[in-house]
Amino acid sequence: MNEQPRPEYPRPLLQRADWLNLNGPWRFCCDDEGMGLRHGWHQALPAQAENITVPFAPNSAASGITGARTDTTVWYERDFELPADWQEKRICLRFGAVDHTSQVFINGTLVGEHTGGYSPFGLDINHALVPGTNTISVRAQDSLSWTQPRGKQAGTTRWPIDYDGIIGIWQTVWLEPLPEVSIESVFTQFSLASGQLSCLVEFSRQLEGELQVDLLNSGELVASAQASTEWRAESRVDLDVEQPVLWSPGNPALYELRLTLTSASGEQDVVNSYCGLREITRDNGVLQLNGEPLYIRGILDQGYFPDGWYTACSDQDYKKDIELTLAMGFNCVRKHQKAEDPRYLYWADQLGLLVWSEMPSGRIFSTELVQTLTGEWLDLVRRDRGHPSIVTWVPFNESWGVWHQAERPEQRAFVEGIVGLTHALDSSRPVVGNDGWEFSAGDLWTLQDRKSTRLNSSHQIISYAV
Repeated sequence: MNEQPRPEYPRPLLQRADWLNLNGPWRFCCDDEGMGLRHGWHQALPAQAENITVPFAPNSAASGITGARTDTTVWYERDFELPADWQEKRICLRFGAVDHTSQVFINGTLVGEHTGGYSPFGLDINHALVPGTNTISVRAQDSLSWTQPRGKQAGTTRWPIDYDGIIGIWQTVWLEPLPEVSIESVFTQFSLASGQLSCLVEFSRQLEGELQVDLLNSGELVASAQASTEWRAESRVDLDVEQPVLWSPGNPALYELRLTLTSASGEQDVVNSYCGLREITRDNGVLQLNGEPLYIRGILDQGYFPDGWYTACSDQDYKKDIELTLAMGFNCVRKHQKAEDPRYLYWADQLGLLVWSEMPSGRIFSTELVQTLTGEWLDLVRRDRGHPSIVTWVPFNESWGVWHQAERPEQRAFVEGIVGLTHALDSSRPVVGNDGWEFSAGDLWTLQDRKSTRLNSSHQIISYAV
């Protein structure tokens, strides 16, 4: 690719003006024997390193790499220089997603590790930087085990419904300069009865200061409110909205949000966001949007792209996908066995497509699955709960990884625990404990009734748990 791939800012709910996109050519090596650390690849990759185009997974056409195993270890490396006006800032290196476990080095120094192939992470790297040119190295490992969340990536037994495996970087990598304490997430809930918008904003750590939230419509200030942070790592601000314009598939109206965090020392972090004013409720067994019955006409969307696999080659590809879905008469997608790129959710917010957000599954219940799925799912809920298009959480597909719940109380406890934790982070949406044929916990009881195996169609009958 001659132009930088995926140049748009990758976190639409938390937009900063100052950032450096690191997509494009990186050096790349397979490490099938797992000897890279011993041979010092975190200091420099060997001469046989190839070029790969980030953020596309190896073996996809867009990556430029073929023949990489997806059940072992791969390495990435690239150089960068910080802009001159960033020198006095806290520098954060962010990854949209790296599958599945990763170690990140700056100039040979380990700056952080992460587990989870779908959730984002950020690392403070000032302590490892040097003047002039710096080098990032990433070591990514994966396996074929179904005791980790894999979704529909092929594993130890390839089902006909599985796809080629993914390993390594598959979403945007970027740098941004930050104040000592920064805004890290925003979650909005709207109440029709009170006309009040509640904004929960998370910070990088506890601080004493003030958070200000401004709500705007087409650039005009609609409401503004402040709250003291009180030495906490999050703060809630409530705004009264007069004559609210509600978000719905037929009218995907969005308001702008401006968030300003000011520390006791006067240092500020300012980010731009947006929200949709809408409310999901149930009344006598009927799912409602903004107090009106909501009829779901949905499809199962796998989220694979011909050239980029997990990753769309351009932001417009996400938009086109959604426009085609809407043009066919559907108003909803269940993003199946994939935690989708936030840019897809941005276009769903903009164009008015409802989304059932689903966690990629493991297929074997184990201590590892409990640990990895729980942590990653909660990170994804925090990442995405600000998107108005998401109307339902689906932490388990069918009974993958939680088979035979009637006879296995520990697996029921896993589902019930995840449902409860999801409600703890977001009480504004229904949660489907597991979508298939067993039910132990959740707000919606959903059944899958395959009417035609020849066409591999999946028809879902939805009713409500008592």
